[in-house]
Amino acid sequence: MSVCVFKRGCINVLCKVGTPKLGGKVYIRVVANESIPTGVIGGFEAAEDTGKTIELTNCEWHGEKDTNGVAEIRILSCNRA
Repeated sequence: MSVCVFKRGCINVLCKVGTPKLGGKVYIRVVANESIPTGVIGGFEAAEDTGKTIELTNCEWHGEKDTNGVAEIRILSCNRA
C-alpha cells in the first residue's frame, strides 16, 4: 500500500471556516459542530473551535482565500511520528 505525503513547501487547500491571514494558524476539524455547518471533519480552517479542531503546528497560512475559498498553506517542517 502506498500513500502520497506532502512533506514541505506550499499547497493550496479549501478553507471551510474563518479568514486565513499571512502567518496565521491552521486548524483541522476533528469533531462536527452543528453551529458551524461549513465545518466538515477533515477540513482545513483558519479559526479555532476549542475541542473540535486541532492546530497543525508545523503549518501557517500563506495568504487570504480567494472567491472559491481556496488558500495557500505553507508546511514549515516535517513532523516525525
